[in-house]
Amino acid sequence: MTRLLNPEELDHACLGHWRQGRWDRCMQCARQMLQGATELGDTAAEARAVLWIAQCLQRESNSEEALTAARWSAELARRATQATDGHPTEIRALACICAAASALGRHDEAIAAAHQAAVWAERSGHELLRLQVLDQKSLACAWQGDTRHARRCTELGLTVARQLQRGDWELHFLILQAAIAAIAVVHDLAAGQAGPVLEELRHTLAAARARSTAPDGPAPSPTDHRLLGIIGTLLDCWEGRLDLALEGVSVLHQERSAGRAWLNLLADWTEVELAAAQGTIDLAVAGARNWVEAARTLHHQTLAEFGTRRRARWLTQLGRLDEAMAVLEEDWQARLLASQLARPLRQHILEFQLQHREHTGTGSGASSWLLDNPFTGVISRQQFVQRGEEALQGLDLSRQRCAVLTVRIAGLADVGEQQGAQVRDRTLGRAAMLLRQALRAGDLPARWSLDELAVLLHRSGGEDLERVAERVRQHLASEDWSVLAGGLLVQLQTGHTQARPNDTLTLLMQRCQEVRSAGRTAPEPQPQTA
Repeated sequence: MTRLLNPEELDHACLGHWRQGRWDRCMQCARQMLQGATELGDTAAEARAVLWIAQCLQRESNSEEALTAARWSAELARRATQATDGHPTEIRALACICAAASALGRHDEAIAAAHQAAVWAERSGHELLRLQVLDQKSLACAWQGDTRHARRCTELGLTVARQLQRGDWELHFLILQAAIAAIAVVHDLAAGQAGPVLEELRHTLAAARARSTAPDGPAPSPTDHRLLGIIGTLLDCWEGRLDLALEGVSVLHQERSAGRAWLNLLADWTEVELAAAQGTIDLAVAGARNWVEAARTLHHQTLAEFGTRRRARWLTQLGRLDEAMAVLEEDWQARLLASQLARPLRQHILEFQLQHREHTGTGSGASSWLLDNPFTGVISRQQFVQRGEEALQGLDLSRQRCAVLTVRIAGLADVGEQQGAQVRDRTLGRAAMLLRQALRAGDLPARWSLDELAVLLHRSGGEDLERVAERVRQHLASEDWSVLAGGLLVQLQTGHTQARPNDTLTLLMQRCQEVRSAGRTAPEPQPQTA
């Protein structure tokens, strides 16, 4: 009679399959492990099994389902261990949430999960786990547009890797630095700038290549090897070395593999950039359109947004301004649809959290990152203060612009007492979603209070700040809020101020409150129910 493997043995089997790149076998073992753990009532093993499933789904570029599974794994781990500083399984689940949410274009959720995971990993003293978290956090920050913070993550990762004498991780973070520099170039090109960070890309790429070919150094993983080739080919395109770029595109095409579909997609982008470098902008526009469609098929919204911005810039160069505007509008609609498709999932998790709080009588059974961020899709006040102060300290406010915007839904605080916290949070979550749609990459929204959202606006000031504030007001005012809260009548109140030298986030928030109070022309309406 064949003995069935127990969850612990299946866990080790999953690890073996994972290391060998056999994702399908890893998924099969994980599902068997989940079934066995459920039958035994072993919640900790359930959490590990669901995490394997989430990681396999993410490898297959199935980010939506990966995000669902990773969230559930984090909850199971929290319930099983009752740890206040995060169990290793929960920390890994948060790192997976970061990767999946970043791919889906939900940058705020990705950064919030990564931040919590990074704090817990550092406290745990588990340095390898810390490296895994910094890996995901650096890319999430870069895709969001915060390349400065992304660089700091890689620098910290390099320090930890060298302390541990892990040459493989050191090489990986050197390659990540080159990737982040390439993303910074893309952001500059999409904004129509000349690419002042090209020199940084040359430097970081040279350092990564030197380490990967050192006689005493480790060989890059297959993924890192391809990533190096993609970055080098893109640099050749941007600097006009067309013969080398053409050779690089050919090599990348030959190295295509069934795994890592997003990596194949990045390799395909080199052909689009080559067409633009050769001066055939029409071909680049057509290639970008097909590439964006492929990215959306993979549900990789972040790459789709990246391709859309480049396509719109090329259309503008051709003088086809109406088409460029239509492309950006299409991208906005796609992001709106993606957000709407995610709403049932967010509602399901919210209901689970509320039920668990009612059952236990406390909030100790749910992950603190979810309590800080009750499905509004934005970071908590504590995280906002920390990251806001870091941003202000890192800027020369005599030359660089930065601002804060606040949005208050007057009357919403009373809704929690009259209709319940669930209705209040759902309404604020809808406001946060609309707010994110009106913002730009790199802006940092947060939940400031029960009825107020705050945003740190990068590169905003003067008339530009006024335009952003007006766009936010119009976008939120177009919503029928009464549908969400049983006849609730709300009044949107906004305030904004530009940062000055020596300002702190506290001072900025105080000035926003003063501006908002001064602009109030009517008493706050009281919530009314049908």
